[in-house]
Amino acid sequence: MFKRKNKNKNAMFLPSHKKKNDTIEAYAFLAPALLLFVVFTVAPFILSFLFAFTDYNGVEFSGFVGTENFKLILQDKYFMSSLKNVLVFAIFYVPLSIISSLIISFLVSKIKIKHNIFKVILYIPSLTSGAAMIFVWKSLLGALNVELGLGHMAMIVVIAISLYGCLGGNMLIYLAAMAGIDSKVYEAAEIDGASKFNQFLHITVPLLKSSTYFIFTTTLIGCFQLFDLVYLLGLYNNYNVITPVVQIYLSAKELRFGYGSAMACILFVVIMLVTVITQLFVKENDNEKKLFGNKNNKYTKKYQKWKQI
Repeated sequence: MFKRKNKNKNAMFLPSHKKKNDTIEAYAFLAPALLLFVVFTVAPFILSFLFAFTDYNGVEFSGFVGTENFKLILQDKYFMSSLKNVLVFAIFYVPLSIISSLIISFLVSKIKIKHNIFKVILYIPSLTSGAAMIFVWKSLLGALNVELGLGHMAMIVVIAISLYGCLGGNMLIYLAAMAGIDSKVYEAAEIDGASKFNQFLHITVPLLKSSTYFIFTTTLIGCFQLFDLVYLLGLYNNYNVITPVVQIYLSAKELRFGYGSAMACILFVVIMLVTVITQLFVKENDNEKKLFGNKNNKYTKKYQKWKQI
């Protein structure tokens, strides 16, 4: 009897030891990824903030210069122009990418073809290397004798190529969200006499709000990080297109690491401000409640009846 009691007591402690072992194993598997994250993300972030207050040139460190770099940046018309350019790019690119992706996703979802060939074709640009895609477009533009020059035509080209590259990824997000919409909602609207366009406008679009919110936020942040398209097209001398990240890169090439780090800090603050503002004005809500919560909504009664079936 005494031995059995000891065995039961030992058995009670086994789960806690097992839990500790599992925790240690989990951290052991996470360690390489955490190490890489700290070395290549956290450490550069901290160093960039520190370098922003110095005149570090990548070789020698002569001391702190205080806020001198930030004062020079505020007087730098090229950097301020790059901020204006990226805002113009975002104003046109973000809504166009969302609207075009949503329309294409809706059309593709209605086309029933074996093996989903349209999805594959439209997603291929998202799988290709960004640099490879840019060089192909550069060759096409050269063959068509499109002169980018120093005018605004370059911005139109940058927006068009960016749209081409983003449609596939956004399309998959929307298609996955559309698959989660109950078909009974459309049936209720169809019985009530709603046309396909009204179903899309009053049912599909509102119920995809969470996906649209995600795409809007990530696309907007990506606009401020635009680099490869402008640089590889050779538009870094065009001050109607140049972006803050290109300016930071050019500062690094000139061995002005302190000045470039100050630019990076300002860009970080701008992105944070834009993200916070969008969070305040674009909030995720209960889409179903918002869409069918209004008693005067003509789809409400039909939808509620279908839910009870």
